[in-house]
Amino acid sequence: MDQREVRAAFYKADYKRAAELSGDFASSVDSESRSLALLDAGLILAASAYNYDSGMYLSEFLNSRSNSEGYLPSDTEYMAASYSLALSALALGDKDAAKGALNFARDIAKHSPEELVQRNAENFKKLLKRDVSGFSPSALLGKQNADFTRQVSALYKVDNIWISESAQLAAIKKALDLPLIPLLEGIVALSDLKAVQDVDSARSKFAEAAGKMPSNIFLKRNLEMLDLAKRNGFVPNMTFVFYESGLGGILQSEELHSYIYVGGGSRLCADLFDFKIYKFSRDFGNDLSILADGKFYRPLLISDFDASKRLEEVANLPFYVASRVLECEEACEAGEAPPKLDLRSSMAMPVSVYYASLNTPKGRKLFIDGLKVNLEDAPINIVRVRRTASGSVCSVQVFCFK
Repeated sequence: MDQREVRAAFYKADYKRAAELSGDFASSVDSESRSLALLDAGLILAASAYNYDSGMYLSEFLNSRSNSEGYLPSDTEYMAASYSLALSALALGDKDAAKGALNFARDIAKHSPEELVQRNAENFKKLLKRDVSGFSPSALLGKQNADFTRQVSALYKVDNIWISESAQLAAIKKALDLPLIPLLEGIVALSDLKAVQDVDSARSKFAEAAGKMPSNIFLKRNLEMLDLAKRNGFVPNMTFVFYESGLGGILQSEELHSYIYVGGGSRLCADLFDFKIYKFSRDFGNDLSILADGKFYRPLLISDFDASKRLEEVANLPFYVASRVLECEEACEAGEAPPKLDLRSSMAMPVSVYYASLNTPKGRKLFIDGLKVNLEDAPINIVRVRRTASGSVCSVQVFCFK
């Protein structure tokens, strides 16, 4: 069994089969692929409503961050795992575990950007001091290699691959600034509410989420609802819908025929370079409709994981491109092929997450793409919807706080 078999079942919305395969795969892989298998198994099991098993895999995945071997997950993958683990924990009624997962995400968003940029800067400086047959990667930054820079920049669809440290920091901060995290924190705070006058904690989290995604009117309505509740002394029963759409993009190898000049007109041995590039998924969309009390709702974007992974890629470009060129040159001098690119990435992470909130319907039922969904008589209902491809069958699960 390999990763492709698991992905195929998940893509076809055969959630039960995908859950079985992903668990078996995670149990059988070696340490080189263990962290990635844990992530995918956790995400697939969550979509299949196996929340306890999902929580075990995702918890192990998050706990492996400090000593991960082989595959090195991106921070976006850790953020997606934290979000998914929080929802699975809430489905099991374990709010402490949910808070722990959200705190984990907070910690990554707070500390990882500076750590990543500093680490890349230190590694880049070390790289520039290396010499292979008279070549130092510092030659890449010179005017004689402007054409190479232009070609690689075109591959990655950026103005210039040699972005500054401040630009790297801005990119990674934006990648990890996900409204999903404060939104879930707000819902948890709302579930802890003892008296209507204590809504300020929940409101501050909702306000933070709304500030990060001002185009999402449902976030604004959350604030309006809490303000009205505080004035009226009554919080209405609420239903929160999270719609996870599509399967994330993949890493692909892109070849580039070009020369790199050291100086004085001499050029390097290598003239064929290959780079890994993140290719966006196209099979996803906000194609979900919700009918409640005769009104239609359409969830709006709350977080875009594909965009976050792309921003991470941009932030890592200077060090990655320079180190890859050096690998290709070392291999050429030795008469060997360059080291094979590691093109692994999560096969189960959604492209994006959409969100809607509404007062729980009087009849405690709503229809999601025509599918009847029964809600509980509770202050908070959460509906989690997973669709792996546009038009495919949805996985729907409902849980509540009483």
